[in-house]
Amino acid sequence: TNTIFQFSGKVKNIGVSNFLQHHIQELIDKTGVCPDVIQTEHHPHCVQSELIEFCRRTGIFYQAYSSLGTTTSNNPILTDPVVTEVSQKLGKSVPQVLLRWAVQQGMGVLPKSCNPQHIQENIDIFSFQIPEEEMLKLNSLNREKHYCWNPKDIV
Repeated sequence: TNTIFQFSGKVKNIGVSNFLQHHIQELIDKTGVCPDVIQTEHHPHCVQSELIEFCRRTGIFYQAYSSLGTTTSNNPILTDPVVTEVSQKLGKSVPQVLLRWAVQQGMGVLPKSCNPQHIQENIDIFSFQIPEEEMLKLNSLNREKHYCWNPKDIV
């Protein structure tokens, strides 16, 4: 559904960040507006399957941020033994594997870097595929663990 801002040409698309399914449903129910995109934390330790399925059913593009977990020095996703094993098997860096894992599932990713080498590695995620067996291993890591912040804490 279009908003008055979309009709006036001031806004093309509406996006939300860190919403859960009930937040989106409330937005739709109260305003008639269905967002075009959601940005939310997404990595093998935090797979919000119900939200992903809801977004697919309603035509909302799911865009992942914090695909590499957290920026702290003790980053559990970058050192996860399964992730590092897949990385070694494919001859790719752990960040490349994590970004490719999301993209291969049809997610948009928002990698952040100022480092030219990391930027080049991020671009290179389209030069390989993760085999199904390895995807299943990565998919099995879900703990619903948020490293940024948990939107369940919001009413």
